[in-house]
Amino acid sequence: RYVITDDKGMYHFEGVAPGTHRVQVDLESLPDDLAIHDCERNTRFAGTPYARFVDVQAGVLWRADFYLREKTPDELKLAKRKRRGGQREEPEPAVTPPMPELPEPKRQVIPELDDAWFAQAAPELEWLAPGSNFHPAIPSIKIAIKHDASYRLALTLNGEPVEPLNYDGQTTSKEGRIAVSQWRGVDLIEGPNALKASTLDAAGNVVETIVKNVHFSGLPVTVELAPDYSRAVADGKTPPVIAVRFRDQWGEPVREGVVGDFTVEPPYFARQRALAQRRALFDLEGGATHYQVGPGGIARLYLEPTTETGRAKLRFNLDKSRTRLGATGDPLVTQSTLGLAIDTEQDVIDAWIGARPA
Repeated sequence: RYVITDDKGMYHFEGVAPGTHRVQVDLESLPDDLAIHDCERNTRFAGTPYARFVDVQAGVLWRADFYLREKTPDELKLAKRKRRGGQREEPEPAVTPPMPELPEPKRQVIPELDDAWFAQAAPELEWLAPGSNFHPAIPSIKIAIKHDASYRLALTLNGEPVEPLNYDGQTTSKEGRIAVSQWRGVDLIEGPNALKASTLDAAGNVVETIVKNVHFSGLPVTVELAPDYSRAVADGKTPPVIAVRFRDQWGEPVREGVVGDFTVEPPYFARQRALAQRRALFDLEGGATHYQVGPGGIARLYLEPTTETGRAKLRFNLDKSRTRLGATGDPLVTQSTLGLAIDTEQDVIDAWIGARPA
């Protein structure tokens, strides 16, 4: 773990576990005109003036000071010669990478049924709502179907007629040729839902039929890395962001709004947890932090800024009773992407935190 000092050189670590720890100054972060000053010698300093041991006790603040001095003119000249000689290259200015945009959520949009819309519409049977690839956030939807006004329309959900109480009326074009029938508050079950609409003539014969499947997602069963929506950079200033996609037992993206717990293994630290501890210094025990699923089943997990590159291990508390089964009856194991592993328990992800964006 690391922290960045303020303009007065003050620093503070949150949530440090009781016990002995080693605190060290990052020498590469020092200004060119300053150097560590060895003005205090004792066993607390871990053999060097830029590192020292601290014995942390629960509920107690512990102070560890380091000392700096200005470099002599000869030291400054030597440092400049080393840079000119290529022994030390000036770092490129850090550029914070942009945050990738999440996929646009699919919303139910029923067109305004005015004269202009009916003028360009045809009488063929067609779903207006729900649209394609629509994943509702709640188990209730609106339905709108365009059809020939001379026929009666029948609608079923999972093989059963939709309740008449859900019927919201019919809008017909001026010439009476095209109609749009609507239903509201049609309840769904968890998982796939089969809608079927049929037009019937005066004798009750089926003229035309269309079908649509609407999936109401269940709780998370598997998790996978979503690198296209991540910003896993260890630049010391920008919070690394690990994006993951959750899927339900049918392999569909989990619906928006679902929340759950996750933990991050050291040396990385969840930003949500760090902010909470800053508001309550006595809370030193760590614990679970929370995610919330957004569009496309994706949740973004924010970590504390770090300069340490490596693999961040994230653990999720998933519903193992809903493990998805394959055709043979064996549990399916989600494959890793871009070499970033997901273990066979389907609740652990290793995400690489890099020094800078590719």
